[in-house]
Amino acid sequence: MTMMCNEHPSVEPGGEVAEFRRELDCAARFDMAILITGDDGDDNRAVAEAIHRRSRRAGAPFLAIDCADVSEPELESTLFGCAYGGADSAGTRGCLERSHGGTVFVANVDVMSGKLQALLMQFLENGEIRRVGEDRVHRKVDVRVMTSAEWGPFARPSRLRVRADLFYRLNVMHLAMATFRRLPEAVPHGWAKR
Repeated sequence: MTMMCNEHPSVEPGGEVAEFRRELDCAARFDMAILITGDDGDDNRAVAEAIHRRSRRAGAPFLAIDCADVSEPELESTLFGCAYGGADSAGTRGCLERSHGGTVFVANVDVMSGKLQALLMQFLENGEIRRVGEDRVHRKVDVRVMTSAEWGPFARPSRLRVRADLFYRLNVMHLAMATFRRLPEAVPHGWAKR
């Protein structure tokens, strides 16, 4: 179920701009998964990073990865890490592990393969990761996951290239970037720094 935040004392009500600002304040205030929909672009990442910088996780890393720019084998190791390689042969940490305590933004999550969707779903359920090449070693990490996809605001999982359970897990809060692009003043100057 998608969360809606209708009130926030720091923002005067009225109009699409005020509503979008309320949603941004809500997104920063509550530690939930966020799905950003609309045309792909840097604005999605910028809004996700602004939310992170306003949240309780601001002191921890913000890392971003675009699924459309990375091959599947590389994407798996980039997200979850790899058991072999690295300067000390102890393996390499993936984005989820490196951003412990912070936020990972996964752009174009809808182009992810079924296998990676299953791995991401497993992580969202238990917070545990297993590096590529490991059999039993699990690591528990605390990471907020934000994602983006080129879906319309009323998209249904049956029409998407994504598992229904993953869609509902990612879509706890929904931000439609169409509002932001139509009304660029929706994100006030310095909002992320307050």
